[in-house]
Amino acid sequence: MVRIVEEHGEFVGRVEKVFSPPNESPNPLCERCPGELRDRPVVGMTILRGVRRAGDGYTEGTILDPDEGKSYRCIVKLKEAGRRLQVRGFLGLPLFGRTQVWTRIE
Repeated sequence: MVRIVEEHGEFVGRVEKVFSPPNESPNPLCERCPGELRDRPVVGMTILRGVRRAGDGYTEGTILDPDEGKSYRCIVKLKEAGRRLQVRGFLGLPLFGRTQVWTRIE
């Protein structure tokens, strides 16, 4: 579960909860993250940053995949009147990436 808030004109997303399959820790560490994030708890970690409003859309930002320890450029789009957020992480061109749809919890 990721909470997205606006801070100083920028949207940031922090991990609030991890839903782990059985036998995995509910409080995992970012074992593959580089530098100061290595072996830090994923819960509380900022994984989305740099996204700003731009007209009717949003600017490109970055997203961290704590499972892989890699950061990607990302594009976000609101869908269904803000009930869903389409997040596309990519390297280089958006064509070479993966899209996830996040659902808002009211």
